[in-house]
Amino acid sequence: MKRILWITLSVLLLSGMGYSIFGLVTRDSPTTPRPLDRTIAERVIVAPADSPEAGPDLSDPVMTSGAGLAVGKTVIGGNGVVEPDREEVGVTGQVAGRIAEVLVKEGDKVSADAPLLRLDDAVHKATVAIAEADLETAKVRRDKTLAGSRAEDIRASIAQVREAQARANLSRGVFERLEKLAASNAATADELDRARRQADADRFATNAAEARRAAVVNGSRAEDIAEAEALVKAAEARLLEAQARLDELTIRAPMAGEILQVKVRPGAYYQPGATAPIVLGDTSHLTVRVDIDERDFARIRAGDPVKVVAKAFGDKVFAGKVRELGRRMGRKNVRTDDPTELNDTKILEVVVALDTFEGLVVGQRVTALIEAAAARNADASPAR
Repeated sequence: MKRILWITLSVLLLSGMGYSIFGLVTRDSPTTPRPLDRTIAERVIVAPADSPEAGPDLSDPVMTSGAGLAVGKTVIGGNGVVEPDREEVGVTGQVAGRIAEVLVKEGDKVSADAPLLRLDDAVHKATVAIAEADLETAKVRRDKTLAGSRAEDIRASIAQVREAQARANLSRGVFERLEKLAASNAATADELDRARRQADADRFATNAAEARRAAVVNGSRAEDIAEAEALVKAAEARLLEAQARLDELTIRAPMAGEILQVKVRPGAYYQPGATAPIVLGDTSHLTVRVDIDERDFARIRAGDPVKVVAKAFGDKVFAGKVRELGRRMGRKNVRTDDPTELNDTKILEVVVALDTFEGLVVGQRVTALIEAAAARNADASPAR
């Protein structure tokens, strides 16, 4: 009985395994796209030349309404985002500090090097003031050294020399008289010795006065002048350093453009390396960066006309031309939030220069329809 039961279970198990293997072999691959997926992913629409009234058969009515697509063209569609003429710039500073003042607001037009925000600079201003005072002191000392002695100082030194000479003459005369008296024993040896020493001291004092007069009359030495000049240069360098550190506390615009975003407020603490506090862009002209499916980019050339539509403007069309094609395939940049959208396909970025862009906002999602010549085949390499 047990033998029959084991045989029955074995047969059932083998039958189940065979059925599973058969199903895996015969059923479609889980990665095989459904017809709906193919419809959604199709981005190339060819308008037949013999149907003037024909337009692109796109699922979004905004794309088909008033787009003005040329008949007989291969229309390649792609989602894109509006950007400044040049890429947005996140403006950052070099040093950390508390934000004292934000000098711009979103939408302001600024010129290159315009101040955007200022960090607390009280300590650095004091440092600059000290450096300025040190420089003035060094300059005064240098000028004094270069100017030499005043006329009053020279006259005073000459008078001191004359006084020393008169005193030396007097002491020498006293010594000579005592020397004669000592010869006749009218003066003691001690008195003669004191007179000799006084005469020598007064003569040395005269020599010192003469040297001081020569120094005053001749002016400063070359070494003193060089030292004074060096001290002035050192003070100037310290002032430049203090001013540079002060300037670092003001964040300036690297180029002319429009303030697109201000992310900080006064009182916040800014740290270099964190999120850029201000975003700047050149909005004098706008472009659209479009994601083009890897199957379609070979049909596109620089200069191809483009129609751009946005849901916010209904059937309004913004005209433009393909300006450049990317050099590297990548992942999608623009998501439509459609749950059925295929996001695992590779794309090539195409930049479209807009001829008309009034009302468009940087960062706005749009749809671009590129009119490529129908005769181009997908095997040709795109022009750069």
